[in-house]
Amino acid sequence: MARFRTIDPKLWQHPFFRKQPWFVRDIFIFLFSSHADDEGRFVADAFAILEGAFSRNHPVTEENVEQALAALEEGGLIVRYDDYGFLLGWYEHQFIDRRYREPSSLAPPPVEVDSWEAAEAIRQEYAKAQNIDFAKAQFRPALRWSLQNEYQEDSATRENHESNTRETHAGREGKGKEGKGKEGTTTSSPPSARETKAERQARLNANEEKLRSAFTADELILVDAYLEIAAGETKSGQITQGGTITRLDELNTVKNEVGHDRFMGGMRAANSAGAPNANYVKKVALSQARAGDSGKTIPARGDVDYGEPGKIEM
Repeated sequence: MARFRTIDPKLWQHPFFRKQPWFVRDIFIFLFSSHADDEGRFVADAFAILEGAFSRNHPVTEENVEQALAALEEGGLIVRYDDYGFLLGWYEHQFIDRRYREPSSLAPPPVEVDSWEAAEAIRQEYAKAQNIDFAKAQFRPALRWSLQNEYQEDSATRENHESNTRETHAGREGKGKEGKGKEGTTTSSPPSARETKAERQARLNANEEKLRSAFTADELILVDAYLEIAAGETKSGQITQGGTITRLDELNTVKNEVGHDRFMGGMRAANSAGAPNANYVKKVALSQARAGDSGKTIPARGDVDYGEPGKIEM
């Protein structure tokens, strides 16, 4: 990933951010400066963004991050799709030398200019139309030129459609109310590429159910206790569904790496120590594995005395 990002000085006086809580701008800066990959795509998980952008004793919560993502999407600065997000002004405001670009591992966003290849193609068209050398064609004017052409084409299409509609309706005079309704519609809105709230909720529910089904009944008892401890660390005493899904996914990854028995030992240790952290669970599980390799006896499940919180005794 490229090490540098460009920030427009106008951002600090942007009308959108002046009407938003202060953390919305900070989260937006974090998204494009650190969280997004070289193609402007990012994992739209509130918990991951919170952990990356703010320290744990910071007053910002997961709910604030969800609020910020919703505001940024409504303001046309990002678009969310599946579990990801995309910065809509990425190719206009950022430039990464092709020698240092790393292809995104995330699914492409539902937009026309969704990759550097698409942006380069527009740049080539712009250079040809303006009769200038390709090396002198810059992304920002090229993209604006493309949008302007697209707008003009759409305007021409709408004018032709409205003209045809007026001609058609001219022959229907005298029909009264029969001429209204669907026949009188002159424009139609294309289906939005964004999820509705209901669709997003259904997807989150399905993801959570799928992750929970990967654990056995005895594992789920410890997992639920782990999530309860994690919720207790937040100021609101709750975890968003996105945060729950992230934690379930992390724990499932650890379980697949270390196996059931070691996973259970790691979870008991984490819960006993009040440390709802997947890395902590993995560290304890791997320490059990090393103890086994060295010939030490690993106590059976339920026979481990974890001592005082924060101290693990084998």
